[in-house]
Amino acid sequence: MLIKGSYETAAASYGGNVDFLKTSLSSEGCLPVAEHHTLIIDVSAGYGSGTLPYQEQFEIGGTDFLLGYPLPGYHRRGFVGANELGPTTG
Repeated sequence: MLIKGSYETAAASYGGNVDFLKTSLSSEGCLPVAEHHTLIIDVSAGYGSGTLPYQEQFEIGGTDFLLGYPLPGYHRRGFVGANELGPTTG
């Protein structure tokens, strides 16, 4: 089992020109279901407050979930927002 978390903050008092707070937590586990077969379960949650810049917003879909497919340049091909909660299996 793998558990990851992060906390980011930006404020004018730190010398920037934006104010936001972003926290995230994710967990991934592997469950053997048969010989040569494993189920991977991934759960993630995130919360953002303030005005998150576009590049700091959470994304569901896009290049993180479409590895191996050619992308002409860098495009975000997913749903983006300030908050997210999502389970996935593979």
